Amino acid sequence: MQIENLKQFASNIASYCGLSEAVESTNTKTAIDQLTAGTTAIDDYLSYRYFDDRDGLFIGDGVVGFMLELTPIVGVDEGLHKNLMHFFNDELPADSYLQFLLVASHDVKHILDNWQASRTNTHPILNKIMTKRAKFVRKCATTFGSSDGRIARDYRLFLSFSQTTRKYSDCSHITNFKTTLISKLDSLGLPPRGLGATDLIGLVRTILQMKLDAREDESINYDPHTTLARQIVTPGHVQEITQDQINHKSTGLVSRCFHLKELPGEFSLEQSINLLGDSRRDTMGIAARVVISYTVASNISKSSQHAITARGKKVIDSAEKWYSRHDRDIKREAAQWQDINDRSNNGEQLLSEHWALMITSTASTIEVVSQNIISLYNLNNFRLNVTKNLQLPSLLSILPMQQGLLWNSLYRFKLTRLVQSQEVIARLPIHTEWKGVPKSGVLLHARRGQLFNFNPFYKIQFCIFAPSGGGKSVFLQELAVSLMAQNTRMFILDIGQSFANICNLLEGEIINFGRNAPFSLNPFASFHSDMSPEDKDEFLKCTKAYLKLCVGLVMIQGAVLI
Repeated sequence: MQIENLKQFASNIASYCGLSEAVESTNTKTAIDQLTAGTTAIDDYLSYRYFDDRDGLFIGDGVVGFMLELTPIVGVDEGLHKNLMHFFNDELPADSYLQFLLVASHDVKHILDNWQASRTNTHPILNKIMTKRAKFVRKCATTFGSSDGRIARDYRLFLSFSQTTRKYSDCSHITNFKTTLISKLDSLGLPPRGLGATDLIGLVRTILQMKLDAREDESINYDPHTTLARQIVTPGHVQEITQDQINHKSTGLVSRCFHLKELPGEFSLEQSINLLGDSRRDTMGIAARVVISYTVASNISKSSQHAITARGKKVIDSAEKWYSRHDRDIKREAAQWQDINDRSNNGEQLLSEHWALMITSTASTIEVVSQNIISLYNLNNFRLNVTKNLQLPSLLSILPMQQGLLWNSLYRFKLTRLVQSQEVIARLPIHTEWKGVPKSGVLLHARRGQLFNFNPFYKIQFCIFAPSGGGKSVFLQELAVSLMAQNTRMFILDIGQSFANICNLLEGEIINFGRNAPFSLNPFASFHSDMSPEDKDEFLKCTKAYLKLCVGLVMIQGAVLI
């Protein structure tokens, strides 16, 4: 009787799973594998398990680490370079992995929300302008493949630190380093924000399962009783991994991973922003979601460093022998080793690096975007290649805190290389475009796509000058409209009536000055000989201020907002 009940129970399970009667008698797992064509859940490859709220640490299978979000730098100075050199030479812990992850995100909703929140004026024309502008910007952020210079995006920079370990009882050294690193980054102008479980889920989910029609962080409810890996992946999102790309069947998008085949002879952190787009050519914009991952590993022991430098010394000695006097290759290699050894003697550490780039676009535009980004890197003397047959390892290596578990595989496939501190700094993806001010104002696109707000009343003083036809009046008109949308009273001195149409459209008042006007702005018209000394002093003060304003009007040859 019990055997019959077990058979009936197995039959019911097979029926619930959608299995036919032909396979009911076979092993259930084998039957499911046959019906799903051997599909594997992507979360099986993720090591994320739990998040320690007290210390802000992520605990996974054989790895412990933390995550921060940084504000990218705008411009580079010598002080930043020196501090980064000191950090990588003396402060980076041994046997650790530090990843810089730059995401050129299409999710600009929070920027638009901030811009719209302060536009409280209910005038129908102002509301129409706001609605149309927001729609246009969202289209610019999600219309991939079209590189006409109107790309809208938000550059987000993440830093993750991890160490491989099997002992989770004492991670105080990681917590102490986190505190030190936060203070260090803040002093370098990279103010950090500590990230938790919800942030990790949102970031990894949008890398693995990007959507164009939804916010990246929507519907994220962290459950501390369920492993993080299971909460990251949305069920039903089908991905097909081919030789040279990852097809997202559920959304129609395609991801493609690249690696650097060749590097330029010279490169600097100042130039790294050029890898995000060419400011002189609109067609060199990257019209896709871009993710750049750069990981530095301090996994080379002191003895290994001595062995490497000793090997270089042997090459140098061989190049000086009489039998090598005509061997150009060994002399070239000896010169390189001489530079490496000299820098090592000056305190530079030998580190390992892994660089990867992933683009995500629609299936119809992925080839165009790929060619554009390869051309962009060629302009900067980088040779970018598709990581063929290794798309899955490359994708996993981009994810935060996964590098330590994959490093041996990346090394075996020659996707890592030895570097010194100075080379590391040159390739850090931390230099992007200005993010604007937190106060709503004029909504603008930077040359490489960064969407930002500009408001002259937020710690900014500005002066506009440009040749005739350069756009001075257009920009000032947009600034006036943006401020009026925030219920700001506007007084504009206009030479040439550039603002007449907007004033009439928004039901403003135009006051003309001239011979036929019922009043005069001539500061000398009220001057007479019978004035008291006090009135004369007051008159001279007002006249002086007025003349300064007139000089300013002549300099910009346009309009002044007061």
